[in-house]
Amino acid sequence: MAGYTSSGDALPVYANEPSDTALRLATRLSERVGARPARVRFGFVRRLEGEGPPPLAGLLRGGRGGEVRLKLVLSLLWVAGGGDERHATGAWPARAWAALLDLPDPEGNGQRRIHDAIRWLEEKNLIRVVRQPGKPMSLQLLLEDGSGKPYFDPAPHARKKKESNEHVEPCELFFQMPPSFWTDGWIVRLSGRALTMLLVLSEVTFSGGWRWVSPSQARQKYGISEDTWSRGVAELKRHKIIDIRKKPVGEEEFDFRRVRNTYLLRFDQERRVALPTPPAREPANEEIEE
Repeated sequence: MAGYTSSGDALPVYANEPSDTALRLATRLSERVGARPARVRFGFVRRLEGEGPPPLAGLLRGGRGGEVRLKLVLSLLWVAGGGDERHATGAWPARAWAALLDLPDPEGNGQRRIHDAIRWLEEKNLIRVVRQPGKPMSLQLLLEDGSGKPYFDPAPHARKKKESNEHVEPCELFFQMPPSFWTDGWIVRLSGRALTMLLVLSEVTFSGGWRWVSPSQARQKYGISEDTWSRGVAELKRHKIIDIRKKPVGEEEFDFRRVRNTYLLRFDQERRVALPTPPAREPANEEIEE
């Protein structure tokens, strides 16, 4: 059940246990896409030189519904980011997306929220909607930078450049969210703030080890407010997704000892974000309606 719960931390932590239906849908989708990860370009998360706010910050600032928009985009990167060159979903009804994200009342208000998110993403050139009379909409990915350019999988593109000893631009780098993000219900458990910080820290810590981000960098590079940063990080810590360690800034004994938080997010051998395993649930085998 959704709500705020105190865990001894200074800030509340959002908790939402995924339903069996959401887990079953995620498992079926994972089977369909061959258990591939979702690849997220750095340029979706951080501001690139000479450009405006990153798309991630824009999703959250675009009025109510930012959390649904963000979770839908990540789900589209998962199910349509790989596969054939169309990078499109099937003609799945909005209520199926609402059920995957575990929105309340998926047959009513839940699917209306999905339709609102789809319209917003289409207006911002993040997706193209393919409409056919008498059928649900099919959603086609566009590049995450909002340019409206056709989407392409960043993995083979970056690999080809490396093999040719070509320079890989920062906007071409990416991290990967594992299918367990959906099949273990983290897409439901995490609030929009926590999910935002998971993406930001995935980019920050990608090169490995403990990392620190200054408050000014958080605003300028990622467009993230102090409130989102603090509450999102507290939630990730509560779920044991990240570790936080305080590091003194001054090294001299007579210096005023300021400390700063450094963060550690783990990746597996395939450079996918490593997420904790939640308690076991019943096996899933519900079909997705098409």
